[in-house]
Amino acid sequence: MASWIQSRLRAAEGLLEAVDRTAKTVSTLQGSPAPDGSLPGTDKQTVSASHATAEAGQLEPGGEEEAGGSERIGRLVRLLEQLRRRLDQSLAENQQLEELLKQADARLAGGEGELGRLSEALSRCEAGKVQAQAALAQVVASRDAEVVGLKRAQESALALLAESESKLLELQQANDLLRQERQASEGRIVAALREEVAATELRLEEERAAHMAARRAAASREHELESQICEHAGVLTGMQRSLEERDAKLGSLEDALLQHQAENNVLAAELRSIQEDLQRQSQRAATASPSGDAALQALRAACAQAQSAEQESERRAAAAQAEGQHMRVELANLQRQLQRSIPAADMERRFKEVTELLYLKQSQLEKMAAEKAAQQLHMEREVASARDEADRVKRRAKAERVTAMYPADDDVVVPMDAIGEAYQRLANHGRVGRAVTASAWFLDATTQQQRRITTCFAARTKQSPVVLEAGDHYDAQHIQVLEGLEPVRKRPGMYIGSTGQRGLHHLVYEILDNAVDEVQAGYATLVKVELNLDTGWVTISDDGRGIPTDIHPATGKSALETVLTVLHAGGKFGGGSSGYSVSGGLHGVGVSVVNALSESLIVNVWRQGLEYAQRFSRGLAVTPMQCAPAQPEDAGRRGTQVSFLYDKAVFASSAVFEPDTIKARLRELAFLNSAATIQFRTVGGPQHSNGAGDGVAWEELHYAGGLQEYVAWLNRDRATMHQPILVSRKVGDVGVEVALQWCSDSYSDTLIGFVNSIKTTDGGTHVDGLKVALTRTLNSLARKTKALKEGDANLSGDHVREGLGAIISVKVPEPEFEGQTKTRLGNPEVRKIVEGIVAQDVAEAFEMDPGTLSAVLSKAVQAYKAAEAAKKARELVRRKSVLTKSTLPGKLADCSSTDKAESEIFLVEGDSAGGSAKQARDRRFQAILPLRGKILNVERTDDAKLYKNEEISNLIVGLGLGLKGENISGLRYGKIILLTDADVDGAHIRTLLLTFLFRYQRDLFHQGHVYVGVPPLYKVEANRKATYCYNEADLQAFVAGRPPGSFSIQRFKGLGEMMPEQLWQTTLNPQTRLLKRLTIEDAAEASQMFTLLMGDKVGPRRDLIEAHGSRYSAENLDI
Repeated sequence: MASWIQSRLRAAEGLLEAVDRTAKTVSTLQGSPAPDGSLPGTDKQTVSASHATAEAGQLEPGGEEEAGGSERIGRLVRLLEQLRRRLDQSLAENQQLEELLKQADARLAGGEGELGRLSEALSRCEAGKVQAQAALAQVVASRDAEVVGLKRAQESALALLAESESKLLELQQANDLLRQERQASEGRIVAALREEVAATELRLEEERAAHMAARRAAASREHELESQICEHAGVLTGMQRSLEERDAKLGSLEDALLQHQAENNVLAAELRSIQEDLQRQSQRAATASPSGDAALQALRAACAQAQSAEQESERRAAAAQAEGQHMRVELANLQRQLQRSIPAADMERRFKEVTELLYLKQSQLEKMAAEKAAQQLHMEREVASARDEADRVKRRAKAERVTAMYPADDDVVVPMDAIGEAYQRLANHGRVGRAVTASAWFLDATTQQQRRITTCFAARTKQSPVVLEAGDHYDAQHIQVLEGLEPVRKRPGMYIGSTGQRGLHHLVYEILDNAVDEVQAGYATLVKVELNLDTGWVTISDDGRGIPTDIHPATGKSALETVLTVLHAGGKFGGGSSGYSVSGGLHGVGVSVVNALSESLIVNVWRQGLEYAQRFSRGLAVTPMQCAPAQPEDAGRRGTQVSFLYDKAVFASSAVFEPDTIKARLRELAFLNSAATIQFRTVGGPQHSNGAGDGVAWEELHYAGGLQEYVAWLNRDRATMHQPILVSRKVGDVGVEVALQWCSDSYSDTLIGFVNSIKTTDGGTHVDGLKVALTRTLNSLARKTKALKEGDANLSGDHVREGLGAIISVKVPEPEFEGQTKTRLGNPEVRKIVEGIVAQDVAEAFEMDPGTLSAVLSKAVQAYKAAEAAKKARELVRRKSVLTKSTLPGKLADCSSTDKAESEIFLVEGDSAGGSAKQARDRRFQAILPLRGKILNVERTDDAKLYKNEEISNLIVGLGLGLKGENISGLRYGKIILLTDADVDGAHIRTLLLTFLFRYQRDLFHQGHVYVGVPPLYKVEANRKATYCYNEADLQAFVAGRPPGSFSIQRFKGLGEMMPEQLWQTTLNPQTRLLKRLTIEDAAEASQMFTLLMGDKVGPRRDLIEAHGSRYSAENLDI
């Protein structure tokens, strides 16, 4: 800025100099210069400017030569004027420039200060730069040192590597030498072995020859020993016979001794009491009647006879004790003789024979004990009757004393004890209105008074007077004590649930669970199940450790017989002595229950190269346990095989094995135990009528994927949203394994729980823990991912689990089940463990897969919105019902009864059938709800669409329920009866109704409210009498043997074709109709079947028809 101002100043000075020169030139031309040398009317600056302008080229000097002086002067004047103006501008500009120069100086001064500061900063930067350069130099130096060190290390490593390579080369050379030496040594060893084998063979030949010689000598010795054994056998047989006789005699004497001692004690006590009574009576009844004397004499004779019997019993007891002691001495002598007479080589064989004899003897003794127990019971009854007779004698004696004290004309007496006893019995039966007056105890013995007493009692009772008989006596002898397996046969439903098909399958599951316990314990890998439909035999085997066969110290029997004949005997009660860490059997009653309810049961056990076998029937051992070496084909085999034939006298005639149900259970066990292989085959039945099982192939079930493969198989017919999520962890002794998978085309959940491989159809604490964990975890993740806003309500469990298929399997050492059927787990600690594990692992799995989490949350939020829409629709229906005062105008024909237990509603197909049913019904307790056509298939829709469907809405409101059974207490009818036509359309409508009730009103099945009415298919008239047939078999059975033309047949195509009287007689009359109650045995299997039949996938239904189509004939299908 300063240099620019200085250049402008120099330019201004140059202009002034030019003006001076111009002024001088003008003065010279005019000849009259001014005093100061300038022209008149001009100043020095103007002339200088004009001259400068002329010098700058703005004037034309060439014109001065051509024009005259005057013109030149004029032009110069004008030029001077111009120069003056320009000079004024320059002066103004100079002033401005001076001001700018001052400002620039000021700024320059400030800039110099800033420059000083910048210089200081620059100097500091320079100092820092020097320091940084020094540090950099140090770093570079250290780096250089490190590089030098690395180079040295590299050089040393290269040297080591070279050394290693040289050593490796040496080792390879040594290895080659060793290989050569080994080959040479092997050659030498082979040659030596060959020589040794040759020498050994030669030596064996010599030993074989010596052995043959010794064998011949041993044979001769054996012949001699056999002759001696035969001699000893005769002696032994006689001794054994004598021993058995004396042992039996000793046992009978001991039993008789004990019995007589017990009888003596009882009789002695009775005699003492009777003697005391006699003494008191003899003192107080001096005026006793002849009948009383006779009774007393008879009683004294009985006492004397009892005393003599007691003395005789004591004598016999002493003799029996002496004889028993003598027999014990003889028994000891015989044992010593046997030990001396029997060679040691035959002791084992003799021991087995004696064991069998002892087993038979034990059976005989048990039988004798039962007979003696019966005899003792008979004697107790006789003693009780004698005691009653003594009581009657005492009452008669008292009555005679009363007669002596209060004489009467007719001598008709009512004993006081008899009156008191009768009154007490009446009071116990609740037939006495108030107490009898005290005067009733002391009455005259007249006939009139006796009638008055009887009338008094009858007047105070609502029923007739009680007649006291001997059968009314109730004491300890009426208490039954069931021993062994008798309780199982007496009450089988207590142990297996029922005597129908479910209980029959439970027998199979009990044996199967024992085999699976061996798999879970890690001792078995193969389980085989064979079902013979022709004979009813079931055979289950495993390759585990086998049931123990040694003698149990508590029972004195083999462990095999103990677990099969004694309740609560097993190796699964837990603790240090338990044979299993976790197991499905806990109470020790499984295999013994199967034995008790089997007509025949055979068990085989293979252990340590031996095969043990024993046969049972109805809970009792038929044969002793037999032991023999295993067959060649079973060499090395181990495990247990149980074959049983169920007792047809216990189970219902309709109970038969269902192979598909058993196979489904086997498949579950194979999924739960991925290390196990389960083989199954069915023999007999429609496919194999000859009953031979050798040609039937085994179907193998093995799933290495475990629960992940299980849940994938469960959702195989659905549109899954992701791969199965697996949770598997163990906390303490409790193991938890869960597999989860959501499906986009499902609007309900399927949760299956297992405890120690036992399916808990009613859930339990493990299933509750899973539900709570999923609900809390997904709500937390929904808040975290903003799927739920701050103002939104939490997702409920139903929303979160919509479309979920889940399997949970827990292993618990001490599970607490509800009953032996094990349908619900009750351990409270399991819920906390499952909840903690599932919450943590599921959250981690979703965080690692945000796409799956987003899809699951989206479905849950959609379920929440659908529920809200359904709620609004429900409220709309309620408001409409309040306004119209009739929810189902023209549809529901309600009954007059308000008693839910009595009332019933029929869901009929169409208005035609509804009209006939309304005319035929009993209006007091029967309601009719006609349905128009086929209702909505709820398997393929959501909640929001249900309330928009008129038939579904009418059905919900008519029954008094909520959409999902939330108002089950408001149910208006005790029976909900589905009544449709007996054709394809009727079956389809019935299936649609069942689908809705199962998906949204499942508690109706559990509480037993759902029924199916079975209308007849044919009406046959013969001899003016109508008979209704419900199927083709009934029709053929009716017309068989009747001549053609003697009857007429009417085929009902629908309920609308029936007259009201016919409809009442066949389907509505509780006395003659046929109803079937629908229950759910396995909710998971039912859910899968509804999905298969009513879902939107055609392929699985086609496969089902192809698999089971051979059971039905196309001619019998109503198409």
